[in-house]
Amino acid sequence: MNSDPFFGYIPAAYLVAFIVITTMIVATLVDYRTLKRMLSRLSARTGRPVEH
Repeated sequence: MNSDPFFGYIPAAYLVAFIVITTMIVATLVDYRTLKRMLSRLSARTGRPVEH
């Protein structure tokens, strides 16, 4: 099985997919926290409550 020339392709593809999906999840969470913080600051500055 290790003699197959494409043996490393499958683990490499899974690794790349894992890295891409993890990066997207982390970026989304960071963006969410940033937007939530900005909305809180805007609410404090304008005196209007934040509606959920």
